[in-house]
Amino acid sequence: MLSYFVQGSLLNKKSYHKNVIVASVLVLNTFSWLYLTLAILNTFSDSAFKAGVLTYFYLFISISSVLGIFLSRHIKRLKFLYLWISLGAAISFLSAFISFQERISYILSSLLGLAVGVGMPSCLAFYADCTSIENRGKISGVTLCATNLVVFPLSSLIMCLSQDLSFIFSGIWRLLILIIIIILKPRDIHYSKNSISKSIAELIKQRRFILYFTPWILFLFVDRICGALLERPLLEAVFGSLSSLIAGYLADNFGRKRTVICGFVGLGIAYGVFSLTPDSMLARYFHFIIDGISAGILFVAFTLILWADLSRHELREEAYMIGNILFFPSRILTIMLPLYVTFPPVNAIFSLASFFLFLAVIPLMYAPETLPEKFIRRRELRKYVEKAKKLREKYEKTGD
Repeated sequence: MLSYFVQGSLLNKKSYHKNVIVASVLVLNTFSWLYLTLAILNTFSDSAFKAGVLTYFYLFISISSVLGIFLSRHIKRLKFLYLWISLGAAISFLSAFISFQERISYILSSLLGLAVGVGMPSCLAFYADCTSIENRGKISGVTLCATNLVVFPLSSLIMCLSQDLSFIFSGIWRLLILIIIIILKPRDIHYSKNSISKSIAELIKQRRFILYFTPWILFLFVDRICGALLERPLLEAVFGSLSSLIAGYLADNFGRKRTVICGFVGLGIAYGVFSLTPDSMLARYFHFIIDGISAGILFVAFTLILWADLSRHELREEAYMIGNILFFPSRILTIMLPLYVTFPPVNAIFSLASFFLFLAVIPLMYAPETLPEKFIRRRELRKYVEKAKKLREKYEKTGD
């Protein structure tokens, strides 16, 4: 009997690690494929035409994520993910063989947005179900850092290829994850679900969900508006990638709430310093570095960790859909504002941005910690025991 339970435990552990690997690689492939698609769409030289194409792309990601919630109710999750990945690859290949003319370009960009968004909530819900709450931060940090490390060279490669070859390459890249999932055969997870309206209503009524959602929306709009004023260098992306690793560690060891507050405070300081001396190169680089670090912390926390912590298993598709529904449409501000709006002085905008970022901390002060206290205490106790062992070994060696 004992051997039966030991064997079952080992099998469950093996299955868990396999699901974690599959889910992490799926997220990496999805995010990198998304940014590859964006890199291709950004190669259009006409700014007004590019703005239109990207607007359709971003809008249809959000619209199709809502559609994906309905479809996921009628198809088993892994089967749905297979179909979603295949759809993305097929539309990437289709885009390679159809010229991006005035009208057809909007249809193709809408289809690409559909291919990204329709399965995104299920993809992230699968990731959340495959990762345990006490290790989700570290796994998320590694996953996003690895994604950025992959995106940099692949985006550079895209720049060297023609548009049709770029789409073919992105389609092949998308198909790779389908092959990996088929080979590894992860365990599918099923939960009985309420109606979609009841699920969404349950999430929106949760005080803690709103307390985290409100500052996230404030950050998105401040970040997008300021992004329209200031072109961000590669340096910021590098620091953002590195900070995602640190953020994952902090989120698992000190809690999500403290980590997110640190991110907002860092952003407020970065924007405040830049607003005081916008012409100073030192202030500019300080802003880019702190902004990159803080944004990396917030992206890890909000895109992968918090919506899983704040929802039950059967509500996770809806939680990720609501939590990220404005992530892509907010990018339209960065595209459209420079074309149609005359901005006041940069220091005034960044000073106001700093105020709103500090304001975003207020709801977080009242938000509960989403990482159970027992995990924080357990890690503290483990560190204390390890420290005590080292001290004992030290005194035993010295003979005192």
